Amino acid sequence: MVSEHIAWCQDGAMFHNDLLPVPYTDEALHLLSDNIKEMQDHLGRQVLVENPSTYLAFKDTQYDEADFIMKVIQQTDCGLLLDLNNILVSCHNQGWDVMCYLEKIDFDAVGEIHVAGHSDRALPDGGTIKIDDHGSMVRNDAWQLLDEVIKKAGPKPVLLERDNDVPSYQVLIDECKIGQQILDDNAQGYSEEKAS
Repeated sequence: MVSEHIAWCQDGAMFHNDLLPVPYTDEALHLLSDNIKEMQDHLGRQVLVENPSTYLAFKDTQYDEADFIMKVIQQTDCGLLLDLNNILVSCHNQGWDVMCYLEKIDFDAVGEIHVAGHSDRALPDGGTIKIDDHGSMVRNDAWQLLDEVIKKAGPKPVLLERDNDVPSYQVLIDECKIGQQILDDNAQGYSEEKAS
């Protein structure tokens, strides 16, 4: 599978070493869709786009994030790399409801699922911001979200992301076993649904 984040990192000839947020506007929708179509045409294959982790919202937004992503997928026939940690981070930071976000997702478009950990940082006003750092254990709410998504989407490849503070191999394997157990626990449901 080939995937890329929904983000921007170029301004004219200047490239930024970061995944900067896309405004959810018609203009951004058309530009992003054109770029995805060009990429797919060049590669000769479907690509997956990954939902971002966000920390702020643009004032002039025209779509909520999930609607924007689904419009991109409809216009380009690309697939979705559904990052569950990014949903948890963005929903917390933006004040969105996680289940409302998921209700807008077409699970037939999901080609892969990512799970990861994040950190919490205190804000001066007493609140917290979640940071998508891939440096912590996957939290229980992400595992619960994986269970919800697998029930709706069926079996999908699941990737555990860990970029920072990488623990021992055994700790990673033990964490992967949690995800595998979720897939195994839902396997009976897939078989029964196919049989009916």
